Amino acid sequence: MEILQSDKNTFVVNSEVRMLLKENNNLDLPQLNDFRETTIQYLTQNGISNRQFTTLPKLITTLKGEEFKLSENEVVQILNLCPKTKSLLHLIIQDCDARYTPEQLSKILDVVSPLTLKNQQ
Repeated sequence: MEILQSDKNTFVVNSEVRMLLKENNNLDLPQLNDFRETTIQYLTQNGISNRQFTTLPKLITTLKGEEFKLSENEVVQILNLCPKTKSLLHLIIQDCDARYTPEQLSKILDVVSPLTLKNQQ
């Protein structure tokens, strides 16, 4: 994988970090291997499954689009935390009560719910 330089700040979601760690398993520092393996294990248990990784661009477009208008920070947090309840969305989304109805929050959860690992089993 090639890393490109950019003037724009770019966010990386947990599933991308997991993918990069799995791809780069030839570290020259043996003491980092335990850390790397522990991190991969945690991210595998708490995030988006590999099978759903290809759907991320569409999901990001949907969450940032006209219907929801979530900020990039909010989208990254939603993708990393995979919230399953409206109360978790309230912790992630700034001014949630003022911006969204309970029905809209349910729609956001519906969009995100198929991506969680627990739903893939």
